[in-house]
Amino acid sequence: MWRFLKSGRSQGSETDIEIIAAFKRDKNLRHIAVLYDRYAQILFAACMKYLRDEEESKDAVSRIFEKLPEDLTRFEIKQFNSWLHRVGYNYCMSALENKNRFKVVHPDDTISDVDEIAEPDYASITDEQLREAINKLEEHQRNCIELFFFKENSYTDIALKTGYSLIQVKSYLQNGKRNLKLMLTTNGH
Repeated sequence: MWRFLKSGRSQGSETDIEIIAAFKRDKNLRHIAVLYDRYAQILFAACMKYLRDEEESKDAVSRIFEKLPEDLTRFEIKQFNSWLHRVGYNYCMSALENKNRFKVVHPDDTISDVDEIAEPDYASITDEQLREAINKLEEHQRNCIELFFFKENSYTDIALKTGYSLIQVKSYLQNGKRNLKLMLTTNGH
């Protein structure tokens, strides 16, 4: 497991891009450790901003840096600091989305949005009915729904697999969920 939260930017005159290039050449994890020393605190602070939980934020930093060797070989990174911040943001948003996906709402809670659609009776919906409704979705929405809910891909993974931007992925998921809810509600389910 990675050391956690060392003292900020480590010494050395190599730029982040030079360190990444050196890692790509020799695959030595000491290069990742240098980047960790430089950016763990910054990434932790960013994760705290979104997750608002110290342990979850530490876990996010650890997971992001554990995946970093693979990501550095997959992506062409021109500005590591901003790229890492975006990766952290995406990780946190995905974690929050997964956390909220299973959030229980108390029956006495009031609905603040007058346009809110009534919840379908999910227990009475068969797999066949759900599949039929998903197949009626626009292709972009259907792809994102299937990758996110059935194959449990993150927003970032979906964007990489489909070529959609993160904003498009979020939009297709949101609109797809809304359209499914409408179809399943209006069909008497």
